[in-house]
Amino acid sequence: MISGELVIIDGIAFYLDPDDLSVVFAASPSATNTTERMNLIVAESIRVLPLFLAESSSLTRILRGRKLIVRMLGDYSSSTHAVIREEVLEWDIINSIIDGDTE
Repeated sequence: MISGELVIIDGIAFYLDPDDLSVVFAASPSATNTTERMNLIVAESIRVLPLFLAESSSLTRILRGRKLIVRMLGDYSSSTHAVIREEVLEWDIINSIIDGDTE
């Protein structure tokens, strides 16, 4: 994956910011700006994240420890602009969910 390039999996666009190596972004467009819709985008981003990481064995090593910033957008082309809502998840939370460890 090249920084700035979108990889769309099951409607969630993943991308990296070449200027910020501490985060990975997940985004989905939505015409509905509600908390419920944002919660759905966050849940789908977490569900699809393992599929994204499976794209390349080196991705997990590169992304491990980064924060996941989940964004609600107006459309896919506005991935770095016009963010409607944003939720930040720390890697340890994401890792626990992915591994199924909810303790």
